[in-house]
Amino acid sequence: MCNLIAKVGIVTCLGLIMSPVPNFFFCGLSQKEKEARIESFSFSYLLLSLLNNLIWLAYGQKQHDQNIGFPALVGTVVGVLLIILYFSVKSTRNQIIACFVLVSIAEFFFSNMIPAFFTGSMASFLSISTYFSTLG
Repeated sequence: MCNLIAKVGIVTCLGLIMSPVPNFFFCGLSQKEKEARIESFSFSYLLLSLLNNLIWLAYGQKQHDQNIGFPALVGTVVGVLLIILYFSVKSTRNQIIACFVLVSIAEFFFSNMIPAFFTGSMASFLSISTYFSTLG
């Protein structure tokens, strides 16, 4: 029963991860249409989502739990691709710097200096914060 719940959770998580992808299909669009689509999407959501997935990946690694690690790995790959697409259309120097700073912060969570409990707590907090970032 527990394994079934984990699989349902993975499918649900993958659905949430993939939900912003259709907004980034740019085939056959002019530069102005691409910019209009990008402006309708929150850059802070992209950054927090990437950081969130990186920290969940670190937590899954520390706990040796594939049910946590696999969706986080997929989310990290999708997050990196979405940020690359975002930067290919529109980017500022501050956005690029913020991206590098947040990825550097995520690196610390893979180290043994930060306990698994704190990593999991931070990942949970960021999961909530990511969805609130779209409100502003």
